[in-house]
Amino acid sequence: MSSAPLRFGLNHTIVITDVHGGKRWWTVRERRRDGYLLEPNDEPGERRFHGADDILEVYLAGRLEYKPFDAAHFDEARRQRMRMAWDAQSPDRQRRALRREVIVKACLKAIRAREPVGTVLLDVPGAVLDEHREKWAEEDRQAARATFDARRAAGLPIEPGAGPQEPQAMTAPCARTTSEWIARYLEMGQSVLALVSYDDRKGYRGSHLTPEVEAVMGEFIARALEKGPIRNLAAYHRLLERELQRVGQPVPSRVTFAKKVRAAADRRQTLKSQQGQRAADEACRINEYVPDPDWLLQQVEIDHTLANLNVVDDASGVLLGRPWITMIMDRLTRCILGCHVSFLPPSWATLSRCIAHALWPKDMTAYPGLEWSQHGKWDWAYTDRGMDFISHPARRSAQLLHFEIANLPGFSPWLKGRIESLFKRFALQAYDYRDGLISWDLKEYDGRKNASVGYAEFRRDIVTWIARDYHPNGHSGLDGQMAPNDFWQSQVDLNFGVTPVDSTGGLRRLLGVSVRRRVSHMGIRVHGLNYNGPGLGAIRDRHGSDVDWYEVRYDPYDLAGVDLLDHVTGEWLTLWCTRPDIANGTTAWQHTFHAQLAGEMARGGVVTEDGLERARAAAQADRDLIIGRGRQGRTKTAQVKLARYLEQGAFLTPIRLFPAPLQPYLPVVTGGTDSGGLITFSQPAPLLLPGLATPVPALVDGSGNPLGGGAPRLMHQSAPALITTPAQKAAADVQARLAARRAERVGS
Repeated sequence: MSSAPLRFGLNHTIVITDVHGGKRWWTVRERRRDGYLLEPNDEPGERRFHGADDILEVYLAGRLEYKPFDAAHFDEARRQRMRMAWDAQSPDRQRRALRREVIVKACLKAIRAREPVGTVLLDVPGAVLDEHREKWAEEDRQAARATFDARRAAGLPIEPGAGPQEPQAMTAPCARTTSEWIARYLEMGQSVLALVSYDDRKGYRGSHLTPEVEAVMGEFIARALEKGPIRNLAAYHRLLERELQRVGQPVPSRVTFAKKVRAAADRRQTLKSQQGQRAADEACRINEYVPDPDWLLQQVEIDHTLANLNVVDDASGVLLGRPWITMIMDRLTRCILGCHVSFLPPSWATLSRCIAHALWPKDMTAYPGLEWSQHGKWDWAYTDRGMDFISHPARRSAQLLHFEIANLPGFSPWLKGRIESLFKRFALQAYDYRDGLISWDLKEYDGRKNASVGYAEFRRDIVTWIARDYHPNGHSGLDGQMAPNDFWQSQVDLNFGVTPVDSTGGLRRLLGVSVRRRVSHMGIRVHGLNYNGPGLGAIRDRHGSDVDWYEVRYDPYDLAGVDLLDHVTGEWLTLWCTRPDIANGTTAWQHTFHAQLAGEMARGGVVTEDGLERARAAAQADRDLIIGRGRQGRTKTAQVKLARYLEQGAFLTPIRLFPAPLQPYLPVVTGGTDSGGLITFSQPAPLLLPGLATPVPALVDGSGNPLGGGAPRLMHQSAPALITTPAQKAAADVQARLAARRAERVGS
């Protein structure tokens, strides 16, 4: 498998783990064409050359972590910069920022006390302002008096009878403003610098014109535009001058008049009438919002499209419907970085799979003779305003992966016209001739009845089209109709490679769905399932239960485990579901369907975990029955449900992703938790690669688990697992006490 070499910044830090598990920190000192000169932090001055191929091999083995900063001087330099940034602010800005911090801390305290967030954002700022109103008003008066005295002492002109400026009355911020303050405050590590505002630089934003002048000029421009575009601004300004002089009003400048005309006229229509359609399109399309990229992976475009082709199940021939296709394209080279195909509608689940496919190198061993070497981390992602692009998981993952998301105005497909053009080209070249096509012209042709393309065949055709037909052939949007592959390679050589992902957190931690949960004596609950692990004991001992909120991330395509971020220590904890028989390998959509079915089977009763297990078995039996019937008696609703139920989030091609090492203990359930079963933790089987002395995961499957071993195997046992460690014994004791309590409640 060929992959692009990696690019590191000078004086940045690389952490390399050897085959025995030892870590060594290196600093990038010099960049060469075929590698880098690295200086070990424990041996200053000893520079050693590392080839690009050797670095890439270590990266693909999951033993390289990139830190885009100088780790040796990071802490002190960061503290110094923070002090300088705060001292550089004016006293007025510092005073406003400190007051905002008081409001934010009060809101956070109320939220952690289980008060509703909406009520907190509406009521707490006003209460804090009422409590400190007199104190803050007196501070403002003293600051105004000090400013006036300093102005008079400096000999600056002061109007007769003038005094200190009276401060403006303070008003409570709205709920949206308060939420933005809280978000910035938490994102910057609870630093007061996040609350510094520069409102004093705005100046006067209102209109200097009188209402009479505004009314006359507005009517004049409206009458002029009714006759057509205003071509000669100078002539029309002279006409406006005469009209205003007749009513005795001041005349605005020609610049002000031009701004009002541009605001009233549609720029695209004006340029079309003045310079033609081509000039209007070039001036009003993407360049208004997105400048052209200057280097490789500076900008990418992301979008979804619904395939105009019906596909069927490969094994049974059952109709599955039209899949959604998500693509990520580099705007400079026009190369496709990643692609994902799914029957689920556009959501963060499908988008995260596409992002992972684009970030990490792809394994093309299943496609001999074809190469798809494009991968890497980008700086800006340009998208529309779909819910998946503006969601909290998208913003949080962008923070963890260190790239920005730019949401373009809605209903403006020309703003990301490059990927829209790619979708059109893909539809014409890849499947426009296949049976099952959705035809809008031939009403007598039924694409659903004539569908014959299998789902696996459709996915394979997409990879073949990208690697064989699109990347190697000339592109009209590139200089000299250069092939995207050739342009990519030239840019890789020019930029010394691509930027790697600077985190080894794994798929679930970097791209999972982010929710906030409290830790209770039962662990945490996600989608109605309980998750627990030995690492939660330290959190309970430190904070108790139900005290603080924690960030939890889970993979929507596999609910077997979740990752919890301990914001005190900064460490991630991997927790596993206490009922792996209903969570292992189950997607979020399947679990929702199982919960609905369990509610119907309970006939208004309480949905228990044993009920979910029975519902899962019934749903799988119905799935097999529907597949066995073929296309007979199938409604479109049943077809959509079946296609989404079968969706497991498999990547279009396997990727080289090395998640963080698994927690050493996995839950093993003896009996069901509803009946008081015992939950213990067992050691998973490690994966040993040839030639390595330490377990290292290899390729991952559609759920992000390592292929070839090392994946968590959750099972039922007829007897309790052996308890050999203090953590196992403590977890078993806790679960035994919980089981005894449940038995007492059932008996009473």
